[in-house]
Amino acid sequence: MVAPGSKKAWPGGFFFRGIPDTVLIQGASILAFLVMWETVSRTGIIFQELVPSTFTVGHQVWTLLLGGELWPHLWTSLYEIGLGFFAAALLGVSLGIFLGACLFWGDVFEPAFLYLAATPKIILFPVCLMLFGLDEGSKIAIGAISGFFPIVVTVLTGVREVNPVHFRVARSFGASTLQVCTKVYFPSILRHLFAGLRLGMGATIVGTLLGEVKLSRGGLGFLAINFYNQFNLAGLYAVIILIFLLAGLMNAGAGTLLARFSRYRGTVE
Repeated sequence: MVAPGSKKAWPGGFFFRGIPDTVLIQGASILAFLVMWETVSRTGIIFQELVPSTFTVGHQVWTLLLGGELWPHLWTSLYEIGLGFFAAALLGVSLGIFLGACLFWGDVFEPAFLYLAATPKIILFPVCLMLFGLDEGSKIAIGAISGFFPIVVTVLTGVREVNPVHFRVARSFGASTLQVCTKVYFPSILRHLFAGLRLGMGATIVGTLLGEVKLSRGGLGFLAINFYNQFNLAGLYAVIILIFLLAGLMNAGAGTLLARFSRYRGTVE
């Protein structure tokens, strides 16, 4: 019997010994997908230009990494995603704590946030273009809007689950509003906070790249749609792979930060 949350390691074999089952299954799934892709490419079941060989795509990834075409677009996307996520996190966490702590205003605005969270944010991109133009501002804005709603809803939910006794005890000892937020709410909503930030980060990446695809002068989304317009599908798939890797690295970094901060706070991971 394996305890919930634990990762069972593969018991047999010299090469697989000590490797968690989840990692083995993930690796096997990726390998199976690559084999299937290569099989479809070589057999010509689908028009070969639409499904280039994995080796062709891999060579294109390597060429982009070594060449000079990728890096300006990568820095542009990182800059836009970084500023958009910072704005989304700052506003989302602050407003989520406020609406969760103030029951009246939370009841007033929570339904609106829940409805808007399910709305595709890309429909607001024309408004962002009119307000901020074709440069980075419109992409930062649509990224921030996309990341804001998952953060504020998750943080609001976490604050609502804080035991009211903790709040009353803090107030009885004369704690200020800032101290209540930092000493009571923040430690209690840590898991909700990081879950919301991770969801918000993913939404910010999607919103920013969609903005770059729609109308932009730079960024990974612009590079991807540029390869598509040239019918260089190997280049398009290479950019998509790099975007997946970028999102994976950012998500892994957030998970590592959560684990370290949880240990620092004395919580159980």
